[in-house]
Amino acid sequence: MTVEDASDINRKVTIIIVTYKSTHIINQALKNISNKGYRIIIVDNASNDNLEEFLNNNYQSSQIELIKLPNNVGFSKANNIALRKTKTKYAFLLNPDAIITKDSIENLVNQADTDKNIALAGAFDIKKENPIPQEISQAIKDYKKTIKIIDENDDYIQTNFICGGYMLLKMAIFEKIGFLDENLFLYGDDEELCKRAIANNYKVIQVKNSLVYHNDHSSTKTNGLIEKYFLLYKRYNYMGWSRVYLKRKRGKKPLKLFLSLTFQLLSSPFYLMTFGLSGFITRLGRSIGGLKNLLFYRQ
Repeated sequence: MTVEDASDINRKVTIIIVTYKSTHIINQALKNISNKGYRIIIVDNASNDNLEEFLNNNYQSSQIELIKLPNNVGFSKANNIALRKTKTKYAFLLNPDAIITKDSIENLVNQADTDKNIALAGAFDIKKENPIPQEISQAIKDYKKTIKIIDENDDYIQTNFICGGYMLLKMAIFEKIGFLDENLFLYGDDEELCKRAIANNYKVIQVKNSLVYHNDHSSTKTNGLIEKYFLLYKRYNYMGWSRVYLKRKRGKKPLKLFLSLTFQLLSSPFYLMTFGLSGFITRLGRSIGGLKNLLFYRQ
């Protein structure tokens, strides 16, 4: 790919990063994209962690727009705020703890441009910042064991799900069928978006030469064990709420969900003995989050 070709592609893409207490790690996401001509929008969910100062000191010459929200509105709504400001053909959603490798966004765009019905294109998380070719091949093989493969060619896999932490959206399609579901504060937004795209006869693909290293669950800084475990509880509380929301949306009977969640809640203490404090908090948070959806959210 020539520099001119890359520059033309980069003008097609707006990169969107949603942050919450992520100043400590956002340099990872920015280091490979800040000098390539992309428009970058960072939406901060009321972090109060000196993000603006960090950007002014380190990325003043880059095309970065910072939107500081007065309250934490969640992942979906924060992304939608930026998506509504996006004027390019594509938007690329990127987690602050994800490192997109060289030319990977360009490779996503090249594949999405080949078919007007490709709505979403995702990168492969290769679990390592500088992988060797064998590790990339193995990551793709491992990934294929975990997903539904609708179709495959030399360039990409057509599937039913890609991760929202490094996802390319074709804007014209989502301007018609809607952006992220704002009922989902955290988790499940990518699953819902993929299902909605497919339900509208569009394609979701994973591009084989587009790579990312995602440092899972490191995007929010915590201070001390109490804050660490409280954040863990909140994460899984939101995950439980989102799971039940999506299951109810697909027609799952509330009574069955209630019985399953009640069992999970009552069995949580056994997880403390078997899996330790983290396992207990995870199960407790997920079950309480699910019950909150069932009992307090009208769907």
